[in-house]
Amino acid sequence: MSRGFRRKRIISAYPVAVLCISGLLAACGISHNNSISDTTPPSVTKTTPDSGGVMTPGGSIVITFDETMNSLYTVLGGDMGPESDRGSLSSSTKSASASGIHSEASNDTLTIRPKTTWTTGNNRSLIVNAKDVSGNPLPTLTLSFNIVEGIVYVSTAINGGNDLNAGTIDSPKATIPAGITEADNQGYSPGAVVVSEGTYSVDSGAGSATHVVLTEGTSIYGGYSADFSQRDPGANVTTIQDMSTAAGSFALPNRAIDAGTGITSATAVDGFTIQGGGGDYSSAIFNHDGAAPTIQNNSLHGGSGGTRSSGILNIASSPSVQNNSIDGGNGGTDSFGIYNTNSSPSVRNNTINGGAGIQSSVGVLNDSASSSTIQNNTIDGGSGLASSYGISDTDSSPATIQNNIVFNSGSGTTVCINESDNGTDTIQNNDLFDCGDYLYVNTLSSQFFTDISDLNTMQPQAGGNISMNAVFVDADGPDNNINTMADNDWHLSSSSPAGVTQGGLDLSADFTTDKDGVTRTVPWSMGAYEQDN
Repeated sequence: MSRGFRRKRIISAYPVAVLCISGLLAACGISHNNSISDTTPPSVTKTTPDSGGVMTPGGSIVITFDETMNSLYTVLGGDMGPESDRGSLSSSTKSASASGIHSEASNDTLTIRPKTTWTTGNNRSLIVNAKDVSGNPLPTLTLSFNIVEGIVYVSTAINGGNDLNAGTIDSPKATIPAGITEADNQGYSPGAVVVSEGTYSVDSGAGSATHVVLTEGTSIYGGYSADFSQRDPGANVTTIQDMSTAAGSFALPNRAIDAGTGITSATAVDGFTIQGGGGDYSSAIFNHDGAAPTIQNNSLHGGSGGTRSSGILNIASSPSVQNNSIDGGNGGTDSFGIYNTNSSPSVRNNTINGGAGIQSSVGVLNDSASSSTIQNNTIDGGSGLASSYGISDTDSSPATIQNNIVFNSGSGTTVCINESDNGTDTIQNNDLFDCGDYLYVNTLSSQFFTDISDLNTMQPQAGGNISMNAVFVDADGPDNNINTMADNDWHLSSSSPAGVTQGGLDLSADFTTDKDGVTRTVPWSMGAYEQDN
């Protein structure tokens, strides 16, 4: 299972619903695989559909356990719990050997259906607590589903995709734009385009551009196997690659995905590897003219060559950017993980690298009246030859910068946080280390800090910041290669200092999980990943 869909399992204690008396085990549903002295918690062997997957309002959720479960104890919570029929247990039939002998496992399968229908929406949660017949609780299982009115399927030509097909699971479309058009034609609101593994080449600079243009209410989801039976973006890599080398511009860059007027958070881009093209300007995703899509669980790469490259370019937009791995690419002059101008995105739980611009690189840049919320990210300013900045805020609109881990891998001038305005940013509980020249710079007020205490006493809205080596599992920089995740691992290791693992603010009023979907616990860790030693 990819990191984007791992879940932290928390053991919760609940009252025992049934007392099983020796000699009456059959009445309690105990099979020969269980005993009253069993102390091993049950575990889940399979969930259909996979957590993070897509289903329609009448769909069922099937959870298979590794042993017999207590038929009188299932507690369902989350968004979907009150909408459910509370679930029912049944017995599965499993093949016991290659000879074809089958055996029945008693009450090991939980099927959950809606009482009427599931409410549509992205990231709807289902929390499952259950016990086996010996009273051992299942570690709390948290699942997430995207509920839509209708689904269009897309697969590569080698796996049967053809844009003349109907777009059903047995007759998929071949391109994502054709899938979006079909969902719109069918009137699905909301709808989903489900995309199987493989590479989907687009060209944003062609005379008849073929890049992906989002339409409101139609989300796109990658990471499916060729037969659509499994969703795992880490294993079933679904790549959208812009092949354009045209001369783009800042206002109209080469881009693999375009989100414009009318796009709201109900429209998601989820589970893809997205590669920007070439030319003077390139980005993996371009948001503009008020667009506010949900961008989550992706691996985003800026382009190469030309003047500028960026993982995400936001112009007058306010997307929700969460749980992604982002790098700025290899701009011929500059590279940016996320470039914001006249924009107000929320940027949470991402790993971000500014890229490898020939001149400069920046993890997150706020420019021209941009007011960003930047929380619980792990940010490397990149390896720009002349300069690299983790976060650079060059306008007068206040940004909120909390719980981030910020560092630099560049060889030129390196700064963790740079301001070139009136110093109104909220900068709290961040770990700024390996910054090179300065932890914090404000050129407008001639502040150049190398001591973290200077930053913490600078202004009322700053405080709780530290400067400690975060001690990652693997701190090496990314390789920026398409179809591969970065060759680093920025999870906090068991050797990470307590100041990092326990130094974050509790931001649970806004979000509760980390990049892996692990529940954050108080005190929160800084950075994209929660670490509770």
